[in-house]
Amino acid sequence: MRWWLTLGDLESDEGRILELTEAHGRFEVAEVLRYRAQDDRRVTGKGFTGGEFGLGHFFVTDFNTVYRIDARGRIDVVAARHDFNDLHHVAVVQDRLWVTNTGLDRIDVLDVDGGFVGGFALCPSDDEHERRSDTDAQGVYFKGNRGLPFHRRKVQDKVHPNHVGLWRGKPVVTRLRSGEVQRLDDFSPLLTAPGHPHDGQEHDLMFWVTCTNGLVLAYGEGERAVLEPKLQFDLFASSGVSGWCRGLAVSPDRLLVGLTRMAYAPDTYWSERPHAETTTAVLVVDRASGRLLDLVDLNAFGVHPKLFSIVAVPEWFT
Repeated sequence: MRWWLTLGDLESDEGRILELTEAHGRFEVAEVLRYRAQDDRRVTGKGFTGGEFGLGHFFVTDFNTVYRIDARGRIDVVAARHDFNDLHHVAVVQDRLWVTNTGLDRIDVLDVDGGFVGGFALCPSDDEHERRSDTDAQGVYFKGNRGLPFHRRKVQDKVHPNHVGLWRGKPVVTRLRSGEVQRLDDFSPLLTAPGHPHDGQEHDLMFWVTCTNGLVLAYGEGERAVLEPKLQFDLFASSGVSGWCRGLAVSPDRLLVGLTRMAYAPDTYWSERPHAETTTAVLVVDRASGRLLDLVDLNAFGVHPKLFSIVAVPEWFT
């Protein structure tokens, strides 16, 4: 098996793609490519965020750009808009790209050439307009904002959509601040998680969610309109390590879950654990027992690496 990992770096503007491979129960990781955006698109502390395979390529985002990577590692810009801000994920849905534009709390839908075809606003338009002109946000995260154009400026979101995907063929998005996964066809809640959800994907007729507090849950249909939890894994408790939990790949017998080392306490409640004792790694977990099978340390890949997506490499990507 092969998985691609998308990484940024809290201390640089560099993005990395790593390849994680498994052979005979042993996991190894190697760098596939390293990339820095053009000067007018660079954002320190970011790098690659969410990615997904489809349409013959691997699509991935950084703070303000959508890229396309082929099997030889060649990278091209698909879309670089001035209203892109803190992109977190791109999903390939038929012949469309669904982009999580987190800084503006919205989902933008593009054609395969990067042309805008529609979108879903998750906050009022007046709030979006105010955010574009706000240069006075306070806190460690916003340091260095002043004088930057909007597509390079860090802003204070209110919804924080992270991951867009499908449930029963309908688009859904994870909302970190409210703890919900929301349908985009009628904007009703699909589920409410016991934490701040990041990744969300359908597998085995269940919807799987990572929460930043180390919980991984699988939801299924029950008697109510919203989905009900069927399985829950507390990875901090079972592994003995912790980090900002983000990145998920589900297989019939295993879970691969990402952690990222934290430099400071987040502005949303995270965990009782000290953020200074966190790490950047992939946890390999047995689905049947919840037992930790392996820990793949990623701290050597950058000054302060940030893991976003863990995506199984399809057989056609060669």
